[in-house]
Amino acid sequence: MWSLFCTDAVAKCQQLLFPLAILMTPNLHEAALLAEREITSQVDVECAAQSLLDRGTNALLITGGGVAGLVGKDFFAACDGAGIWQSQPAIAAPHTYGTGCTLSAAITAALVHGVPLADVVIQARVYINQALRPSGCLWI
Repeated sequence: MWSLFCTDAVAKCQQLLFPLAILMTPNLHEAALLAEREITSQVDVECAAQSLLDRGTNALLITGGGVAGLVGKDFFAACDGAGIWQSQPAIAAPHTYGTGCTLSAAITAALVHGVPLADVVIQARVYINQALRPSGCLWI
């Protein structure tokens, strides 16, 4: 797997940056890299999430896609509660590049207004889903 960061940089990010983040939003491939484990199932996602929480991550939303059985499924977990699977139908859209960044931006915008994190994650996922629908007018 190609990676922007070398192993040492990933380790430093985990040590110094991840504990400062309110929420991390890795996709399946990024979560696999960070957790140092293969992800091919829902159980693998849950184990990767727990591994990242055990290493100091406060909360994370692992976004699905690209792995059979996980398309349209995201897993939210926080250090203070149980993990929650969220599922929405996958939408075939021509403009999907950047949806992860748009999701993170939507989450950040809602957090600024004091919305609780678990609610923010749901609202942001609904926003992305609506933007990707054929009738959506947003290019993300």
